[in-house]
Amino acid sequence: MNNSMEQNGFRAFVVLARPFTLLAPAVGFLAGSAMATGGEIPTAGLVGTLAVTILNAGSNIINQCCDLEIDRINKPTRPLPSGSVSMRGAALLGTACYIIALGLAYLVHPRLLGIFAVGALLTLAYSAPPLRLKRHALSSSLALGFGRGCLLPVGGWAAVEPIWHPAPWFVGLVFGLYVFGASNTKDFVDVEGDRAYGMKTLPVLLGPRRAAWLILPFLVLPFALIPIGAMWEWVPSSAQWLGSLTLWGGYVGWLMLKRPEALTFESNHISWKHMYLLLMAGHVGFVCVFAIG
Repeated sequence: MNNSMEQNGFRAFVVLARPFTLLAPAVGFLAGSAMATGGEIPTAGLVGTLAVTILNAGSNIINQCCDLEIDRINKPTRPLPSGSVSMRGAALLGTACYIIALGLAYLVHPRLLGIFAVGALLTLAYSAPPLRLKRHALSSSLALGFGRGCLLPVGGWAAVEPIWHPAPWFVGLVFGLYVFGASNTKDFVDVEGDRAYGMKTLPVLLGPRRAAWLILPFLVLPFALIPIGAMWEWVPSSAQWLGSLTLWGGYVGWLMLKRPEALTFESNHISWKHMYLLLMAGHVGFVCVFAIG
C-alpha cells in the first residue's frame, strides 16, 4: 500500500509540472545553442536545456499554486484542487526547481544566469501578486511573448556564445511575436473561472470569435519577417524558405475561426496542437538553415 501511495504521489507531482508543456521551451533553448554552433549540440547547450526545462516546470507549479481558486472552477481534477498534492508540497517543489535551474545556469556560464534570473522573475511576476501580470491580456501576452518566445533562443545562444550577434535576437523577435498572440489561446477554456476572479483575458473581454480574429495576425506575420532578416543577413540566406511557415500559421488561424466557440470547451483543440507543433517546427527549421549556412 505504501508503494502504491508513493507512486500515486509521484505521479501527481509529475502532472503538476505539466511535462508536455516543457517540450517547446526545451526545443527552443536547444535550437538557440545549435544555431550558435552551426548545427552542433554542445554539452553546455544540453545542460542549459535541462535547466530551462526545470525552470519551466517550477513556473508551472508556482502558477498553479497562485491559481488554486480559479482552477477549482476551470480544472478541478488538477493535483492541487483535487487534493492529491498539498499546497506546501507544491510550493516547496516549485521553489526547488527555481533554485536548481538557476544553479545549473550559473554552472553553464555566468551570462546565462542573468538571462535565467530575468526569466524567473518574469514568471513570478506573471503568476504571483502583487503584479500578477496574467490578470490583463496585454501584460500577460507581453510576459509570455518575451519569456517563452524571445528569451529561449537568446538563452540557448548565450549558453555557448556571447549574445551580441543579431541572429538570436532576430529569431527571438520572430517567436516572441508568435507567442505574444498564440499564448492567448490557452485562456479560451478558462473563461468561467477567469471571469469569476477578475482575469481580463482576451476571450473574457472580447468573446471567442473576436479574440480569435485578434490572434490571427500573430500566427502569420512573424514568419513573414524571416525573409527580411535573411535579406539583411541577420540569419543565413537559406532561412528565406522558413517564410513558408506563414501558410501553416494561416491554416491554424482558419481552424480557430472555423469553430471559435469550440475553443472554449475543447482543452486540446486541434488548432492548439498545431500552434504548438508550429512553434517547435520553426525552431528546428532555424537549426537546419544555420547548419546549412
